[in-house]
Amino acid sequence: MKHALIGLLLLAAPCFAGPRLNRILYRASQAAVVIASSLDMGSSVGKRELNPILRSPNQQFGRRGIAIKTGIVFGSLGAGELLARKKSTPAVTVANFAMAVVTARQAALNLSIPRALLSCR
Repeated sequence: MKHALIGLLLLAAPCFAGPRLNRILYRASQAAVVIASSLDMGSSVGKRELNPILRSPNQQFGRRGIAIKTGIVFGSLGAGELLARKKSTPAVTVANFAMAVVTARQAALNLSIPRALLSCR
């Protein structure tokens, strides 16, 4: 419960920040998305991929999945950048941080599963 309250306070911070701090938080949220996505991709490489769109012909997460996920990440960051120019930076910042948390959680889950259980060998 305590962690959830702290998380909510951190997510609400951009709504009460001044313009300069808001911009700093926005850039930090973009970095968090890129780092979390990189961790997720790195923790998935070589393991069996369940998503048919991301899976390579050998049923594993590889270059194809990395290319698609990278496109999705930078597409969402680009859309966020367009929205942030319209002065809705706090909403985009909160969305970026939320996306980073969900993605980092998935990376942690991927790391907790042994590679041998997910391998197609």
